[in-house]
Amino acid sequence: MIYTYIRDFLVTYIFGGHTSDGDSFGGLVGHFRTTESGIGPGFIDDTYLPLSGYNDYIGDNIEGICLGDWLSTTFTIIIMCMIVAFCIWLVRWIFKAVSSAMLLK
Repeated sequence: MIYTYIRDFLVTYIFGGHTSDGDSFGGLVGHFRTTESGIGPGFIDDTYLPLSGYNDYIGDNIEGICLGDWLSTTFTIIIMCMIVAFCIWLVRWIFKAVSSAMLLK
């Protein structure tokens, strides 16, 4: 659940791609518009990474994952790992504070 909220935030406001509801967003970083002539604003196709086993977003004979989707998923995993590490650090700190307070008694 928190994974979905974090990923949808990153898709909507930073990287672009497709949210969990299937809505498409053009973000600041990973949602480039391309044509045969090059990359630039105002063109019609998204940049896709060619991944052979990923078939959720197939359209117009393009197979792969949108670059914004890949970046959003990667950064969501990194953020989730940081949250877990912070929670572990917080529990250790609380344990040290309580145990030292008990020793001072």
